[in-house]
Amino acid sequence: MERIKKIPVIGYILRVLWAIIKLPKHLEWLYKGIEGIEEPGKEIRKLRQWNGDRMREIAELQRWNDDRMQEIGRFQQWIEEQEREVDELKKWNGDRMREIATLQQWNEERLKEIKRLQNLQVDADYIRKLNYLCSSLPTVWGEEERLHISKLAAVDVCFFNTNSGHITIGDYTFAGSGVSILAGSHDMKLTGLLRRDADMTEGCDIQIGNGVWLASNCVILGPAVIEENAVVAAGAVVAPGTHIPAGTIYGGVPAKEIGRIDLQQNESTESFAYRQAIQRAKGVLFRKGWTNREKRCYDGITYVGHILFEKTAEILVQKRKTEFLCYFENYQECILNIEGDNCAGYQHTLTEGENKICVELGPEWNGKDICSIQFNILEDEIELFIAYIGGEK
Repeated sequence: MERIKKIPVIGYILRVLWAIIKLPKHLEWLYKGIEGIEEPGKEIRKLRQWNGDRMREIAELQRWNDDRMQEIGRFQQWIEEQEREVDELKKWNGDRMREIATLQQWNEERLKEIKRLQNLQVDADYIRKLNYLCSSLPTVWGEEERLHISKLAAVDVCFFNTNSGHITIGDYTFAGSGVSILAGSHDMKLTGLLRRDADMTEGCDIQIGNGVWLASNCVILGPAVIEENAVVAAGAVVAPGTHIPAGTIYGGVPAKEIGRIDLQQNESTESFAYRQAIQRAKGVLFRKGWTNREKRCYDGITYVGHILFEKTAEILVQKRKTEFLCYFENYQECILNIEGDNCAGYQHTLTEGENKICVELGPEWNGKDICSIQFNILEDEIELFIAYIGGEK
């Protein structure tokens, strides 16, 4: 057969026939080969699909993980806020515990005082303090809403009756002991129970201006008007319907004019009255914009001074150098501006607690003139206490 295949034409034909005969087997081998090639391709596609599914799952897990991390961050922030609130509550609780301890101590002291009072085991000093507290509280008969008293007035020792009218009292008016200001009245035309209980409700207003001096044991019956800087003498009775002009002195029963004050002359710092007053005060006078004089104790030392009531207040000085103590609490610092006659402008930064400042007059001061110095503070809320502590001519 191999020899026949080598014959040129016949051999070629035989080889073709043989190839045709073998073709199915070759095709079968080819199909098997192709199938062998397709099977890994399918696996690869399956693997790719599986890998894509896993990648999507991983992306979803990453998103889920990011959401959880954000939740954890929010939760941590919430925990920090709760911890801050807990710290604030602890601080608040500590403050309340200290307040409770202070109240308990105060309560124990009051209980001791009550026991001493029950057994009358009190000394003269205690009685003096009790008497001072009682005398510093006004007695009001009637509606307190009808009582209008300036914060700069000093009339705590008075007895007030507002049953039949309003009582108005201006700046720097002051009263001695035993003063009665009665805007309450009864109808004398009635009798018996009606006279007592059917008292008048209107028509007895009392108006007292600025700077009025109500001397001890005087009585003011409404309706009445007392103008500024007038004086009601001790024991005087101001009858209903009386009008006291400014700068006049009333005395007697019923009160009548017994003298006059030259207000224009006496309000000058060059007046004899001012010079006497500044000598009595050792060269320093608190003139305007201050509360009543009061005592305060700092570091075991008692100071007599005033609280700056208005933004700008005035002090009169007759010394080349004047030293003051300034004290305030509950604020870290404040600015105090000082300026005036023969005085260069000063600006002091005061810190919380005790401060000492010095006001010095210029070389043009002649050693005799009374100079006006203005104290100005910008902060409204600060209660600034100022006391004169010394100086030199």
